[in-house]
Amino acid sequence: MKTGRHGWFFTGMALAVVATVAAGFAPTYYLKPLVTSPALPPLIHLHGALFTAWVLLFLAQTSLVAAKRTDLHKRLGIGGLVILYLVWLPVFGRGRPRLPRTATIHRIPAIF
Repeated sequence: MKTGRHGWFFTGMALAVVATVAAGFAPTYYLKPLVTSPALPPLIHLHGALFTAWVLLFLAQTSLVAAKRTDLHKRLGIGGLVILYLVWLPVFGRGRPRLPRTATIHRIPAIF
């Protein structure tokens, strides 16, 4: 990997992912206590907490490689696999995911 500003490209992209996740899930998850809406089930909270941990670990991993700390990057990599596996357990652990009866299904535009 190149040194200098080129070595930090992936860290910058990871920061963009963190910002996108934060902005995208802020209204429905991170800032949910500030909005009046139905409470989320515990499994959704578990899924959200695990996914947040995985995204933050992704940022840490790219930063470690950019800082040439691949020894620590490799150690954390196994934890990343465990977290990634655990992220999906709450979703599929109860069988097929189900939407509440009041959920609105958004149609995908025909161009996709």
